[in-house]
Amino acid sequence: MPLHLIHLLCIIIILLASAPAIPALITFEHTGHHTHRYPSYDPFQAQVPFYNVTGLLIKPRFLSNTSCTLERNLSVILPELLDTNKQSITNTIVLLDQFESEAAGCKCIRQAVHSIAQYDQWYQALGGAPIVAAVYMMRTKHQGIPCGPHSTPRCCLSCPKLPPTSTAAATPVTLLPEAHYNAVMRWHANTSRPSVATVIQERGPWNSMAQSTSFKGLFWAFAFVNCCFLVKALSEFIRVIAHGKSRMNLRIVVFLLAICSILKSVIQMEHRMNMFKLMLHAIFSVNLISVIMLLIARESEHSFREDIVQAATTCMAVSYSCFALLFVYYAIFFYNARDEYTINPASFRTLTKLSKISMASFIAMLFTLVAHLVYCDRVLGHTIYGFWLQLALRDLNSAICSGVILFVIGIRMPNEEDAKASAVAAFRSHLQHYLALFGARRGKPAPSSQ
Repeated sequence: MPLHLIHLLCIIIILLASAPAIPALITFEHTGHHTHRYPSYDPFQAQVPFYNVTGLLIKPRFLSNTSCTLERNLSVILPELLDTNKQSITNTIVLLDQFESEAAGCKCIRQAVHSIAQYDQWYQALGGAPIVAAVYMMRTKHQGIPCGPHSTPRCCLSCPKLPPTSTAAATPVTLLPEAHYNAVMRWHANTSRPSVATVIQERGPWNSMAQSTSFKGLFWAFAFVNCCFLVKALSEFIRVIAHGKSRMNLRIVVFLLAICSILKSVIQMEHRMNMFKLMLHAIFSVNLISVIMLLIARESEHSFREDIVQAATTCMAVSYSCFALLFVYYAIFFYNARDEYTINPASFRTLTKLSKISMASFIAMLFTLVAHLVYCDRVLGHTIYGFWLQLALRDLNSAICSGVILFVIGIRMPNEEDAKASAVAAFRSHLQHYLALFGARRGKPAPSSQ
């Protein structure tokens, strides 16, 4: 069975086997009032043991600066403290607002939760019960399932720009989706304090996907294919070196890049075809600028510029389309060139090989384009199935490109005819160079070296 059909079969089986998990419920209660329940789940890539805690609900404020510190204001939590002393309450649960934490300088969820540690010491010194959990209320609107792999940095648990020691948070945190924020705040404002909340740990759909057997199977499947590529590539490369006939040229450089692509296991496309340099460099420039714009928009500490993201994703889609059309053009051009000219068998095989490379590159670029369009879709791109599809298509793209370079282009040991041809070509190049210099000095055109 062809390799690409095996990949597609694996993807279909994995997609059919996967299913999003149902999030747990966070319960808000008050004596004499109805109980309210809302979905909640762990941040993406959070690994915490199971917990089921009930405690007094408090909502402290952040200081109006950029220190990401909770305000130690007794008047804000006085009703809760009085109720704690009247009733034997043993736990406290904190409500945190995303926009308030960002305005206070918190760069991620973990840093906001980390601010609870110092606040908890002050709170317990006043007689309050220890803080055992935090409910982080999301305010940013999301399409699909929020806080997934492609979410903004402020929706993530980790802080890339901060050392791990400064972001370690022992307090477990659960996310409350933005769709329920207004309802929770209305209930909190209209209900006489104090209130009680129950939080049950739930991994959530994104974490369930990342920790599922089917998702790990996807990585192992592509890892197996890449290992086969790697063994083949290294064996060929070692064979050439062992015979002492290795010679650094563009072919070897491309071959080594393919090996690096396998080792690195990149998701993004490794653009290697370089037929018309001016045209391709122009497309690459647009793509690179788009990626830089995306990075600037995603890493902004103040806002997430949706207009920049839309412009960048559109430019990237156009560049991918140009690549795909360019590869199709050259696939047809090289294939037809075999019959339009009188050529020797070696040239015929070379044109056939170039046609196959161009067609395979077109298929790989088509996978990249489809993956990018799925990413750009506001609904499908933020669902579990959409993320699976993006990941699978980009891995297919990487496998096809690496396979083409390793098996179609490959490397071969130079023979004596290659050495003679290289020597003759070098001699002609030097001769033409010196003749051009001589002709320029005398004001005459340089004679042809043929």
